[in-house]
Amino acid sequence: MKSYVFLLCPILSFLSGFALTRYLTCHPLYMSAYLLFTCLLSFAALALLYKFLEKHEMAGFILGTALIFFFSGYFGTLHSFMNISDERVLPKITRVEGEQGQGHAAVILLAHGEPETYDARPWIKQMKELDAQKIPFVPYPFRPFFFSSLRKEYLLAGKSGHNAECLQIMKELENEYRQKGDMSTRFYISYLENEPYPDTAVIKALNEGADSIIICNVFITISNHTQEAIDLIKPIRLENYGVEIKYTKPLYDSKTLQRLYVDKLNSTLAGTKRDNVGVVLVGHGQPEEWDREFPTETRQEISFRQDILKQLEQSGYNPQNMKLAWMEFREPRPKTAVDQLLENGVTDMYYFSTIIGSESIHAKYDIPKLMNKVKMPKNIRLQQLTAFEDKSGIVMALMERIEQLK
Repeated sequence: MKSYVFLLCPILSFLSGFALTRYLTCHPLYMSAYLLFTCLLSFAALALLYKFLEKHEMAGFILGTALIFFFSGYFGTLHSFMNISDERVLPKITRVEGEQGQGHAAVILLAHGEPETYDARPWIKQMKELDAQKIPFVPYPFRPFFFSSLRKEYLLAGKSGHNAECLQIMKELENEYRQKGDMSTRFYISYLENEPYPDTAVIKALNEGADSIIICNVFITISNHTQEAIDLIKPIRLENYGVEIKYTKPLYDSKTLQRLYVDKLNSTLAGTKRDNVGVVLVGHGQPEEWDREFPTETRQEISFRQDILKQLEQSGYNPQNMKLAWMEFREPRPKTAVDQLLENGVTDMYYFSTIIGSESIHAKYDIPKLMNKVKMPKNIRLQQLTAFEDKSGIVMALMERIEQLK
């Protein structure tokens, strides 16, 4: 056998592993190119192997070497991908310590944030957190396939409108303040998964002369997310500039926010009999291991939805036909809740995501996908509803939280 086989097979195998990983994880714009490379390289490697394996006494060695180099390319590229640098450069603080501000307050909305199009970095950060706490999620060798699935969700959903939705909420909140005669308070947006991050927004408010800052949490619960914002902001040492910072309480016990779900369902039914109407409220869920550090997350997420069910019961809905479910990490999942309601004999079924907003990938794709796994009888309707088409209700709930700080 010619010696070039010993050289070409490992090279082609390594490049095939590299190209496959890149195809599974890359931005959609590069999918076609990496798919083509994967096919061409794999075909060339297999053709070369097929030509010589049957007739050569070292066939096993050549095949084993090819597999070793393929997985070397696969895992080497995966390791590089999972360690993508996400270093941020914070804006420079131009305000001098002790310098007097301009006499106005700053309100910074803090939301989770979500890339508008496919971006693996937030999920890489999430996986690193899970790995550090030894919480099982997606086994390391199969993570490229997870990111391929995530990319597919974006392609099917079109895009995430979560950030734009949060920005709209901020603008409507500012407009409410202006209509009430407050012309001085300035408003900023911040996200945990995108720029501007909380520390970036705080520095901007500080440089623009804010005397006080309110971080307005667009979150249901106290969790690792709210703590992450505190941890990002703390190093700025606002006390050195004479700036007071306060954090609003999350919205888990906001009757105003809870009422949005009831009003939406009532307007949808428009007088239809409610006895046989089924309702499922789907929360996000967190790993049980995280409950040790942030038990408030699960407890408050349950409490928020239970209070919605109480308001629904007061509006005439049958409590036996209302269920809670989780999107991930916890049970019951939506399918279990729907199956239980079908056993109760409901004729119409409606489900809500209780994640704030209606334009995130979770709300637009993930939860409907879970619901669509249920085999529904033809005579029973299953419909998704959102409580957040009108942003005025969220704005009112946030204003109430801000007023509680005064």
